[in-house]
Amino acid sequence: MPFDMIAWRRSGNRITRIEDDQREQSPVKIQQLEHALHTAQQKLMRACQHIRLIDEKLRDVEVRYKRAVKNSRNSFRYNQRLNLSILSGIKMMYFEYTTKMATEVNQLRLLYYGDSADLINESDSDSDENENSTF
Repeated sequence: MPFDMIAWRRSGNRITRIEDDQREQSPVKIQQLEHALHTAQQKLMRACQHIRLIDEKLRDVEVRYKRAVKNSRNSFRYNQRLNLSILSGIKMMYFEYTTKMATEVNQLRLLYYGDSADLINESDSDSDENENSTF
């Protein structure tokens, strides 16, 4: 369905399609939808960049933690263990946020273009979680 034939309504975080008898054709609404889609895509890309950055930091902290275990430096090991748990928690929060944003982008794409893209790949997130679990 072409985007000019789709009408939408946003209430809070929920976007719903307006039925044919309720909608009115308005270029302003189409521009608002386009802006909302662009903004959501930017937020999603930025969150994915942050996840990659956190992954790098996790790898660095894991190396320092393993070195502390090897050298029997318990106080240093404790600090690195805390850093690992904090970074893992932050990463999980970003995963939840990106899942929410991907769902919103899919809804907006469906309304604007009439199709949706599978932005969340469950097998990718599962492999990332298993890769960094060294506690």
